[in-house]
Amino acid sequence: KADGGLCGVADECLSGYCADGVCCASACSGDCDVCNLPTFEGICTAAPQGSPGSPDCNPYLCDGSGTTCPTSCTDDGDCSTMAYCDGAACQPKSADGTACGAANECASGACADGVCCNVACDGACEACTTALTGGVDGVCALIPYGSDPEAECGAGAACDGTGTCRSDDGESCTVNSGCLTGICADGVCCATDCTATCEACSAAKTGGADGICALIPGGDDPDLECGVGSACDGLGVCRLTDGEICGAGTECLSDQCADSVCCDVACDQTCESCLAADTGGTTGTCDFVTVGTDPGTECGAGGVCDGAGECKLALGESCSNGTQCVSGQC
Repeated sequence: KADGGLCGVADECLSGYCADGVCCASACSGDCDVCNLPTFEGICTAAPQGSPGSPDCNPYLCDGSGTTCPTSCTDDGDCSTMAYCDGAACQPKSADGTACGAANECASGACADGVCCNVACDGACEACTTALTGGVDGVCALIPYGSDPEAECGAGAACDGTGTCRSDDGESCTVNSGCLTGICADGVCCATDCTATCEACSAAKTGGADGICALIPGGDDPDLECGVGSACDGLGVCRLTDGEICGAGTECLSDQCADSVCCDVACDQTCESCLAADTGGTTGTCDFVTVGTDPGTECGAGGVCDGAGECKLALGESCSNGTQCVSGQC
């Protein structure tokens, strides 16, 4: 057969050469030459650029000009699919978990966190190394709860273990979903649920630390949860403030119920009272009973309080010296 005719063996060809399935003008036995190129059937020519070669030139590809396998490269296009151009030499691409500097070095086509990764791994709170995820080098995984090793969440925030940045305890918040713990209380992310009576999670309300649920100090009621005339007792209970009507000391912040009102002290001495009507002072503040009166009938017949906590004889009562009399005169 003439050059260019289909053949299976050389004996079928006038030229005595059968290459690439056609009769060829020459042996055409180079790694990067072909004899069946369209419009050039029967003429041995260089294989098109990017051809694998025969035998295979791996890790190189035929350059389209030479008939032998290249031994150098200028870019990745000169290398086979599973190789890349490193300087002037084609190098095999690396498996997942192998150190890399660029995506073209990896068989997966992805280089993340300095290793070849199974996927691009470029989402928030994702990483591809054991050091960052606790998983396997080369396998993209979520960064664990509470960590932010690559500082992608910014100050006061960290990864939540599901691929989202959320705020740390003590940071400002408006909704639960903004916090790592899922708890936003008193305008800050809180470490624990903080909904019990007289509890708060802000330093402004507890005097403690933002983000730590603590008891509101005794005498305060910043959230008005105790109602009028009451306040938190520092132990998580609402109790009555001084001056409020009471039946027992346990109802009062001061633990003192005197003259049926919560009093600042026990107020149980002679001629003392916790009522403004008896002392002329303030209800809830213990003071001496007004001079010349005895609202609690403590001084007996003919006696009155002297305004200093003692009983004296009232005006008109029999006396032997001035010290016995409320007026100081006998």
